Amino acid sequence: MRGHGFVNGTGIGGGFGREAGDRVWNTLSIPDDMEEGLLLARYRASEGGVAFDLRGLATEQAHFAPCTDFRLSPIPLGSIPAGEYRLEFVSRGGGLLELDGFVLLKRELQDQVR
Repeated sequence: MRGHGFVNGTGIGGGFGREAGDRVWNTLSIPDDMEEGLLLARYRASEGGVAFDLRGLATEQAHFAPCTDFRLSPIPLGSIPAGEYRLEFVSRGGGLLELDGFVLLKRELQDQVR
């Protein structure tokens, strides 16, 4: 969707997350082993919080707190071997999420992301 506040003006939204089972995925290539990997998701959840199950690279549940402005949500991943991975976000339903994107990095670099 196009919207104010998205990097480059577009992101995932338009009712995404309201229905259980809403999903989006991406394929990631990690060239080198990564110790203490961290996924930072940039999002906005202006109509209340929403939870997603992560599948593939991560098998966590991610909770996105309500917010009217974009914010970063850290999702710790631990050690990640080099390789190709699918990362899937699957909604548990109930809330809307506008997902602007995400970055995968070493936890120690988290403060460098704005």
